[in-house]
Amino acid sequence: MLARSIALLLALLPAAALAQQPGQKEFFQDFRGDKAISDYLKFIGPNAETIAKHDDAGLRITIPPEQLARETVGLRSTFGLKGDFEITASYEMLHDDRPQDGNGIGFMLYLVTDSAKGDALGVYRLLKVKEGDVYMVTRRSTNKEGKRDTINNHYSAPGKTGQVRLARTGATVKVFALDGDAKEFRELGPYDFVTDNIKRIELMAYPGRADRPIMPQKPVDIRIKNVRIRAESFPFLPAAELRDVDDPQAPVAVAAQPETSRSWLVVVLVIGVFLALALAGVVGIVLFLRMRG
Repeated sequence: MLARSIALLLALLPAAALAQQPGQKEFFQDFRGDKAISDYLKFIGPNAETIAKHDDAGLRITIPPEQLARETVGLRSTFGLKGDFEITASYEMLHDDRPQDGNGIGFMLYLVTDSAKGDALGVYRLLKVKEGDVYMVTRRSTNKEGKRDTINNHYSAPGKTGQVRLARTGATVKVFALDGDAKEFRELGPYDFVTDNIKRIELMAYPGRADRPIMPQKPVDIRIKNVRIRAESFPFLPAAELRDVDDPQAPVAVAAQPETSRSWLVVVLVIGVFLALALAGVVGIVLFLRMRG
């Protein structure tokens, strides 16, 4: 019985060691300080490279009120994602003036898939005309008639700084937010999604859209601090741009929650093996002494 237990523990050790090495890799971009922006994140939007300023606190994007082209401005990935993933972005809202029209102004993390229906999902941190400070989660797809369907849900947003997270498992995406100095993410909701590949990721200043805009518009002023992306596979992104998820030297997102490590399992199993061997030694000594007596 004892021998079988020891054999089982020894057999589990390689499996536990493998469990420590996740299949996911990580892409991390810190916009703070003098860190260069990855060649695989491209500026898009009107005057993007002019109104986006890289400073010590992050990437500040300011869309002036006189800019007539009220389009999103920011960064778009040239790589995609495959399988399950987790994307966490840190932001700061620098504007305080509530807009008079449109769909709100603020920060946007948006995903577009390569599905036949053009499925997309985004989480926004906005200052809106009526609702004020909110998170908005948007889910878009194409219906049977070929028209775009959009579902928007709103959630309270008490802080001017924080993080948003999109985490896909299978065909479900869970949306999370971390507000200000909060210690834990709160779940905004699970959303039915698709398993198709993500073809692009967008980190944007969002100016809202109005059918008949009131002029002048309110300025949009945000800062993106960093973004961390974990996924099973990164199509069109060289391996040199990635790192292991469990890399202890890797910087983490601002106020990010530590990932749970499975190394404790190996420790427990090793301790179990030594205890079993020690017990076997004690039993052997007792039997030996009895035989001599």
